[in-house]
Amino acid sequence: MGDANPNLELFSFTLSSGKLEKAAEEVEYVAEVVEKVAITTEKVSEEVANNLPGNGKLKEAALIVEHLSSVAASDAQLAENIIHKANDLKEDVEELEKMVKPVVDRIGHVKHVD
Repeated sequence: MGDANPNLELFSFTLSSGKLEKAAEEVEYVAEVVEKVAITTEKVSEEVANNLPGNGKLKEAALIVEHLSSVAASDAQLAENIIHKANDLKEDVEELEKMVKPVVDRIGHVKHVD
């Protein structure tokens, strides 16, 4: 390990992964698409259910699809919210790293002088 500072290594590890950021962007995109498809499916299945007579199996199936679509849209929105919170956290950690780095560098320098 040598001169490496474990505190800065932790920050660097957390922030340096461009692959994680790319994956988060892709997950967010997929969540947005899932949400749009689910909302459209929910609306269509609701309309189909409203236009079917009685309480038959087909109407019941349309209502189930409507409900499942609603749940999928909600879950996709939750996934998007989590991704946004993770991005906020990343930005906070980057700001913290900027504030802490000079202090950690100074402490590391003092250790090497002793």
